[in-house]
Amino acid sequence: LPSETVLDIGCGSGAAVRAIANNLTTGHVTGIDPTAKMLEIATELTVKDKSSQRVTFLLAGAEKIPVESESCDLVLAVNTLHHWVNVNERLNEALRILKPSGRFVSVDDLWEESTEYSQAQVDDNENSSCQHELKTRSGIVKLLKSKGFSDISNKDHREPDATASIITGYKA
Repeated sequence: LPSETVLDIGCGSGAAVRAIANNLTTGHVTGIDPTAKMLEIATELTVKDKSSQRVTFLLAGAEKIPVESESCDLVLAVNTLHHWVNVNERLNEALRILKPSGRFVSVDDLWEESTEYSQAQVDDNENSSCQHELKTRSGIVKLLKSKGFSDISNKDHREPDATASIITGYKA
């Protein structure tokens, strides 16, 4: 929606942040990332953008998001959820910053359909930075339910050159 307050967790170079900002008229989008270099790149790429006044980048991780409680309509995790360590703490933080009936959206690859996914499960060991249950749509849905999110939807988006899973849960 054009007036929403959006936060992107693990925004990287800011592609999703810019795409969202371009669809806002009065809203604002904040991108957080724990890597200063990524934020430097994101800022450089966004400065030229006509929607840059609706964008803020902050150096932060999902475990301590530097925004006010109940201040966001939408919290987004694009290709990052499976990297989250202590996922419960981070989802609690997402819940804290969401307005009542705000939504959390995880956008990710359709891991279950990839050959790398089945191979990685075989090769996996304790020091992997990926959590496999967070690479399955059923695992993410189960996690959101356990945190008290409601009206959870689980869709896939398919185009010839891109596929993604899009899972949305609403703060109760």
